[in-house]
Amino acid sequence: MFLSPDRDLSPGLPDLGGHTSAVPDRPGSPRHLGPTGSPTIPTGSLDRQPTRPSSPSRDSPSRSPDRGWYAPIVPDQHESLSNPRSVGSLSTDAELSDRSSEPFPLPTPPAALDASRSDISAANESRERSAAAVGVTDFVPRVSADDVRLTMATISYLWDREATFCSQADTIHALQQSYRDAVARGDRLQDELDSLYRSAVPFISFVQRRYEWMQGRYVDAVHSLSDCNRALRAYRDQSEEIRRLRTLIRANDEAQGNLDHRWML
Repeated sequence: MFLSPDRDLSPGLPDLGGHTSAVPDRPGSPRHLGPTGSPTIPTGSLDRQPTRPSSPSRDSPSRSPDRGWYAPIVPDQHESLSNPRSVGSLSTDAELSDRSSEPFPLPTPPAALDASRSDISAANESRERSAAAVGVTDFVPRVSADDVRLTMATISYLWDREATFCSQADTIHALQQSYRDAVARGDRLQDELDSLYRSAVPFISFVQRRYEWMQGRYVDAVHSLSDCNRALRAYRDQSEEIRRLRTLIRANDEAQGNLDHRWML
């Protein structure tokens, strides 16, 4: 992992050549002296690989495919402040060469990432050990013959119900199809009746007129028949009166004849 020279890793240092430097301190500087006075190693230097020294210029950083980017060489402000003898004086060429030979320290992975990796590795190892120790039969539940028979009976019952459901579904589909056919046939018959009615309108009008004419004739015939009945009834009454009168006249004639015969004797 290489660091870009444009990234500001140590704010507050003087800028020479247009770049902010982040030159690591020498192991013997006062900043790296422990409480006992012994030099300490900077963090991250244990994880990087040694690189060959290079001689970058003071104004522009140099880049190597294997060594990465290096910042321009500038005096350490913190070291000048902590060491009064170095105030107002620049480092020598030997010190600059020693500083340029030290690469930037690579960032170390956080402790949480290392802990999570170790936890994952431990979990995988424990899972492998448990899988190797436990047999396959321990994961399979024990099944009795009654359970098997009950399961088979349940499967058979469900199979029968599925077959019944399929047959009922077919029957319902057939009934729905027949209902749709009947509705379509009724619609066709209604259309035929409507067309016949529209085509029979003239004939119906003619028949209506003839019916009205025949109805009038019938009414006239009924009235004539009534008159004839009344005339016949009157004629019958008159004939009966005539017959009664004739009978009376005949009786009178017979009585008059008997009287005449007696006077003659």
